[in-house]
Amino acid sequence: MTRPPRPEDTGTTAAKKPSATRAAMSKAISAGGRPSEEPAPRRRRLLNPGPPGAESQVDERPALQRRSQTKRQQGINFDILLLEYARDAVALMGRRHPEEAGSESLAALVDQALREKLDKWERKYNDGKALPPL
Repeated sequence: MTRPPRPEDTGTTAAKKPSATRAAMSKAISAGGRPSEEPAPRRRRLLNPGPPGAESQVDERPALQRRSQTKRQQGINFDILLLEYARDAVALMGRRHPEEAGSESLAALVDQALREKLDKWERKYNDGKALPPL
């Protein structure tokens, strides 16, 4: 079985579109390994920002108000098929609907889902107030 001839075999080369990553790497290497300019600050997306021009509403529900300045990595066991589906769903939603809460990353999705479930429990079992610590 023979393979079809490649451009490098025939002496012709196909013009490749320059890669933005390759260009950035070349620029960094020529600058001595350091970026020549400061990177633009990343904008933080709001959770459910609503339509453009609308004021963002402050959510007073206790589970949704709990936010700390620190995060901790925590190992949790998931069903593997559910985890793979969630990863694919986050990738799809991040591209098609980046304004949706939880579409930033799998961690953001888990964080949002946990807050929603705790809020549901607070409303159902504790008159919308924070659940007491044990």
